[in-house]
Amino acid sequence: MRPRIDGPSGPTPILTSRPIAAESLRDATALAELFVGVFRRDLLAFFPQTAFEAIPDSFNPDYAGRGPEFRLIEGEGDEADQVELFGLRYRLGRQGGAWFSPHDRRMVRAIGAVASLRYHHLFEISDSARLDLYRGGSEDHYVAAFIEPWVYTAHGSRPSRIAATIQTLRTAALSTYENHRVSTGALLL
Repeated sequence: MRPRIDGPSGPTPILTSRPIAAESLRDATALAELFVGVFRRDLLAFFPQTAFEAIPDSFNPDYAGRGPEFRLIEGEGDEADQVELFGLRYRLGRQGGAWFSPHDRRMVRAIGAVASLRYHHLFEISDSARLDLYRGGSEDHYVAAFIEPWVYTAHGSRPSRIAATIQTLRTAALSTYENHRVSTGALLL
């Protein structure tokens, strides 16, 4: 049986309530569901044992309706961590029986930062100075945002050297000449 390509492959619904009445395309519920779905997919790619669950009636009244406004809320004591996207909260369940470590939380923040920056680049920013956000794989940018988070802020203007380096290494690893692998030597950062 062929997989469906016309709908989401994960459990639905992702959003538990409508964040804000749609004033324009950027605030539409379907668009918010798309971004939350991509965040969920990529989070589970890095942390497959994590449960990502919507928290009912968790709408943040302070949400301004200007994009994902990603926030990671660290759980205290025996509480689970939570993320807030588009004014709604989602619980991050235990990862293989253990809570998220500080490095894991840093990676979750990196995924959220890249998703937020892509949203703002698509719908908020009028120039195309950050087309590098769409080059290479998403995971390249998540790793780069983990290493150099300042590049993936709304005020970051230069492309990530880490993401470009990862893309170069991936291209070099796949390069051949007359069916022989190309030796690229050492790459100095």
